[in-house]
Amino acid sequence: MRILQVVHGFPPGANGGTETYVRDLAAAQAATADDEVAVFTRHCNENSRDLAIRTWTDAAVDVVSVNNTFHSCESYESSYANPAIEQVAADFLDRWHPDVVHLQHLTCLSTGIPRQAAKRRIPVVMTLNDYWLICHRGQLMDLDGQRCAGPWDNGCARCLPAGALASTTAFRSTRTLQSLPMPGVSVVIGAAARVWDAATPPDRIREATLARLEHMRSAVADVQFFLAPSATLAAEFARFGLPDDRVLRCDQGISTGQFEGIRRTTSTRLRIGFAGGLQPTKGCDILIDAVEHLPRGSVAVDALGNGGSYHGDDRFGKAMQSRLGHAAIRRLGSVSHERMPAVLADLDVLVVPSTWIENAPFIIREAFAAHVPVIASDLGGMAEMVHDGVDGLLFRPGDSVALAAVLRRLIDEPTLLSTLRAGITTPMSIEEDAAQLREVYVRAGAETRRRLGGRQF
Repeated sequence: MRILQVVHGFPPGANGGTETYVRDLAAAQAATADDEVAVFTRHCNENSRDLAIRTWTDAAVDVVSVNNTFHSCESYESSYANPAIEQVAADFLDRWHPDVVHLQHLTCLSTGIPRQAAKRRIPVVMTLNDYWLICHRGQLMDLDGQRCAGPWDNGCARCLPAGALASTTAFRSTRTLQSLPMPGVSVVIGAAARVWDAATPPDRIREATLARLEHMRSAVADVQFFLAPSATLAAEFARFGLPDDRVLRCDQGISTGQFEGIRRTTSTRLRIGFAGGLQPTKGCDILIDAVEHLPRGSVAVDALGNGGSYHGDDRFGKAMQSRLGHAAIRRLGSVSHERMPAVLADLDVLVVPSTWIENAPFIIREAFAAHVPVIASDLGGMAEMVHDGVDGLLFRPGDSVALAAVLRRLIDEPTLLSTLRAGITTPMSIEEDAAQLREVYVRAGAETRRRLGGRQF
């Protein structure tokens, strides 16, 4: 079987949970004697022309990456339904002739890709990795960092910048300004955006978000099966309108081999890990607030991940910089996928204090593979993965005092940590995941043949 994975980024250029998972999955699928695997993805290189193609081989997997800086977008709609990228994908489908297309994420690519596959009678499977089909920010969080109900009834009036609804001429003018190497251009662009925002009625913004929602429903109409890594996501997408018989609950695997035989270290302090970057929805500030409620010198914190902007807003990351000098923090920065087993072996507990309703965080699977208990927000997929009092502990989302109380238990109850460690079940391996997915692909192929006819695998 020829399997095409489609994802918005791929290592080493992108190392988020979904990207790392797809790399491991593709390698596991390609390692079998019966299957060939390719990945269609995106990179962003400001020094290269838009739509330029890069190709390479990663662990017997052919990777094809299209450059998308968004400078060529001429409307808000083209930021998610990009005809040029759709054509690049269609050309690759014609060259490579996959037997199945597995959509992992379409952001930064184009929602036209599943239709191109369907036109060629190629079965399509899609994993629901977040809320991007529903929410253009992907996390159902508003500009104030509060959880949002979504655009269901009246659309969203705040989170979509009104400047995104500018005319094609305005989009082109902005690109021209961006290309000029002169001081003050960013100020001009910012001023123009503020004028446009002030002049755009909220109703028009709501209409744009509702139109996007309807577009997404239409764009995925050709998907045979949707894979939901959590019941939380499955429930939200039932509201989106996906039929029950096309949504499958599927846990995701992890490359467990690299965690075998790791040797744990010991410490007189409680060693806490945080991995998620300096984004407001990941809750690094909540963890630091909680640490300040604990006895001085009782804990050490490894804050893993980089800063950067969140949907173009870098204020949170900048505000956190001074706090990262806290005496309890002993290590900062990003960690490669290959180094994670050694890093986790040097921790006593991982804290996942996210405030958004996460799906099935990859880092929790990594922690459990390393036999590290997890403290997580009692929310969404996190609460599904972490069993309170068994393999970890849960706390009230966004409450640093509640998190401090949970951490204090680990300090004050000497046997609790070992009890939680003993309760951890090793996650499903990536090889088991690959085998499980192959069965789904075969089902999707059979369904496609039943509905449309077509070639056999």
